[in-house]
Amino acid sequence: MGLLDRIQQHADGAAPRASADRPTAVPATQPSLAARMGGALANPWPAWEAAAPVDHVTAALRQLPVSAVPTQGTCVVAGCPATLVVACSYEDRRGERCAAATCAQHRREVADRPYCRRHGAVAETLRLAAARGHQMEAPDLRDRSLSLLRWMSQELDGPVSDCLYRCSRGRLNVLDDPQVIHVRADRTRSLPAAWERVWTLTEPAGPVMRATLRVEASRPETVVWVVDHTVLGAAIPPWIRHRMAGEPEPAPEVDAVERATFREELVAGLVAHIEAHPPGAAAGEGVSG
Repeated sequence: MGLLDRIQQHADGAAPRASADRPTAVPATQPSLAARMGGALANPWPAWEAAAPVDHVTAALRQLPVSAVPTQGTCVVAGCPATLVVACSYEDRRGERCAAATCAQHRREVADRPYCRRHGAVAETLRLAAARGHQMEAPDLRDRSLSLLRWMSQELDGPVSDCLYRCSRGRLNVLDDPQVIHVRADRTRSLPAAWERVWTLTEPAGPVMRATLRVEASRPETVVWVVDHTVLGAAIPPWIRHRMAGEPEPAPEVDAVERATFREELVAGLVAHIEAHPPGAAAGEGVSG
């Protein structure tokens, strides 16, 4: 259970578990939450505050930025009835912050900080890159290219790996590194020109085929499918087409079918290309580094 989820549990009235070293009741003279926070915040939970374990909750709240403290509001997800929300913590390279507020069900936590679902995926990618020693600038607030690529790569990970293995008849290995990488149009630009996710077929002598899912910063609504240096196609996912056309969101069951169909079409394009150009079919055939 994350830090915010524990706070949410108290806000929803869940009774804390008793322990030998933690009181289960608050002394009647306990100061208000706003007073404990130095008067910087209005108290959003007057009823909850009186029953919460002071030491535990106060310590938890003080670990969060001010913007991460739950307040009364409306969740950004359409149709969500929740009224206790948290502001997204995302801040881009220009210092612009995301204005979205989400409830416990619809937010995502990365390193104990709350994010809307889209920027949660971005923050997780940047965190994983930093863990590998690659410092990336946070993409501009309205740039959806990274979040789209991460979503699609997760959707395609299993199907693409299986496809590559079957098409190579088990003769080759599939390198399936889930890391999303950034590439630049040239070495003078400070931001990546595109985000990519790569699956590689290899043999002992080296790689023989690379399948790359790519979303470019110049057209962040479009998924580009590339094998080696051949572009198999570019397409806009159906949920983005609906949004661009100003159409209402489809029913959940319709949305699920559209997403599955889009995923299957991308995999089918890869299968068709591999069948026409079998990896490693010719002696010495390979993929340039």
